[in-house]
Amino acid sequence: MDFFKKLKNTFILTSLIYIVIGVIMLVAPGGVASVICYIIGGALVCYGIIKGIGFFADKTNSIGSKLELLGGLIAAAAGIFVMIRSDIVMSIIPIVMGIVFIVDALDRVRKAAEMKKGGFEKWWIFLIGGLILAVLGILLITLPMKAINTVIRVIGAFLIYDGISDMVTAGSYSHYFKKLSKQSEDKD
Repeated sequence: MDFFKKLKNTFILTSLIYIVIGVIMLVAPGGVASVICYIIGGALVCYGIIKGIGFFADKTNSIGSKLELLGGLIAAAAGIFVMIRSDIVMSIIPIVMGIVFIVDALDRVRKAAEMKKGGFEKWWIFLIGGLILAVLGILLITLPMKAINTVIRVIGAFLIYDGISDMVTAGSYSHYFKKLSKQSEDKD
């Protein structure tokens, strides 16, 4: 029974962590985005340092090791930029996604026109999907930071839901195992 108590405590602790992270994501999505940039930037800088150490440890002085050093320097510089200018990085991501959505939307509208021309009855579903995708792409391009903040908040809400759901599950399992334990004691 001790195993089940530890399992329940682990479940509850994990749930509380999810809830706390979810609340932070709901309340301060911009801060979360900055932390993500610092983590990515730090990883790039570490990668660059490792490649630099590898270059100096490699005594062959080959073209391959020089290219690795160059790649490491570029990664480290990109990491520093990501950490220093996280605002620019976070604003670029939705713009790029918006462009991808618009290109995909144009392709869907073209396909809808071909389907209509080919006599496909439900061609309009593709047209509506393409138009919705185009609107989302335009929103991502025109409101990049709101898009990032909204996505972070939605993830936060899902984490809160997951944490609460896990707590309810832990409580249900606890009740179930207590009931089973009592039934096995009654049989003895």
